[in-house]
Amino acid sequence: HAKVLGNMSATFVPSTGFTDGKLGLGSNTAMLAVVAGPACKGPKPDKPARTVSVKGEVTALVTGPPATITVTPKKGDAKTCAIGGSSPSTALFPVGTKNVEMKCEWVGTAPAAVLTLSKLKLQT
Repeated sequence: HAKVLGNMSATFVPSTGFTDGKLGLGSNTAMLAVVAGPACKGPKPDKPARTVSVKGEVTALVTGPPATITVTPKKGDAKTCAIGGSSPSTALFPVGTKNVEMKCEWVGTAPAAVLTLSKLKLQT
């Protein structure tokens, strides 16, 4: 929908509809006409997820380089994250530890961004 503020004119014939429509005066002397209403916004571009979360069992722990941890859920795909300098310790999460919640964040800029461990805890 829209609101027209100003002069609008057209010829209407029931069998053919509107013809010769004009906004403003329709002559060389322009009269301001404003069409106002909600702007139609296109679809939002897909934003890549900045974080990845998974709950399951620790199925791999590589001390490096590069150091990584993999958690596999009961259903779905395993997630592997790099272990960076600011990542939490994995010392209490050996391979086989169940009920683990892992969160990883993309660090760096594309195309060199690395999915890096940011949170690791046992589910209660």
